[in-house]
Formats: sequence, structure tokens, C-alpha cells
Amino acid sequence: MQDFIRLFNDKQYFDAHEHLEQIWIGLEEPEKSWTQGLIQIAALMHLLEQGRFIGATKVWARAKANLTGAPEIYKDINIINLKKTIANICENLDENSYTDVKIGLNPK
Repeated sequence: MQDFIRLFNDKQYFDAHEHLEQIWIGLEEPEKSWTQGLIQIAALMHLLEQGRFIGATKVWARAKANLTGAPEIYKDINIINLKKTIANICENLDENSYTDVKIGLNPK
């Protein structure tokens, strides 16, 4: 998970997504859903970078559902803060706002 956090914080969202997907395959519920939610957040950040705002908000809806029931801290990631940050980004998104977004995964 530390590699995922490092890649995400380095804004290498596609690589973070791919890395975590390899881990996700072997997981069982409920961790499988929670991890999928993190994968989806990396994917939506990648979509935002590409200017695909509608796609990103659709992915957010799925990520939010997958993170339902996740503990506040999951695999050293503060899920509560992450969900608030992503919700704020997606709810206030317009074509000029994404360039100002700064996001990182804050361990514990």
C-alpha cells in the first residue's frame, strides 16, 4: 500500500491505479470493496487530469459506494478525509477549477 500512496502523492494516478489493482485481485470482502474504492479514486484523479470531468464524477459515485463502511483509517489512509476532499472536488468542479486542486493521501 505504501507504493500506492507514494505513486498517488506523486500524481502518478494511472500507475497508482494499476499497482493497487494487482493487490485487489487477491483480497476478500470487505477489503476488496474498500480497495476498489481507492483504485477508483486514483482513476478519477487520472480522468480529472485529462479534463474528463463527467467521467470522473461518475467514477466518484462508484468509489463512494465501495468505501461505504470502510474504517476511518484503512491501510494508513485517512478515508474520512479522503472522501471529504474528493466530494468537495467533484461537487465544485468546473473546467477552470481542477488545475488548482492539491490532493494527497494523508497517512494516519
